[in-house]
Amino acid sequence: MHAAGFKVVRVDVKKGVIEDFAVNKGKHNGPASKIGGGGLERPVSVKFNREGDVLYLVDLGVILQDKVGAHPQQGTGVIWKIRKN
Repeated sequence: MHAAGFKVVRVDVKKGVIEDFAVNKGKHNGPASKIGGGGLERPVSVKFNREGDVLYLVDLGVILQDKVGAHPQQGTGVIWKIRKN
């Protein structure tokens, strides 16, 4: 099974182009808990500020899955602030 929700993409609906916008660095793509180091885990919502130069990203953090269901891990979620250079 592939991990889901570990990056944010930009979609140009007019051109039909999808490109990475925010993704963890490394040899492989994936959630930070799987590839090691810090970074995005499970981003679920984004919103730009009024000026359009800051993106706020809500990341639920680590969620473990088993036969019973999903188990969010306390203290692993974060709100990222991504500023345009």
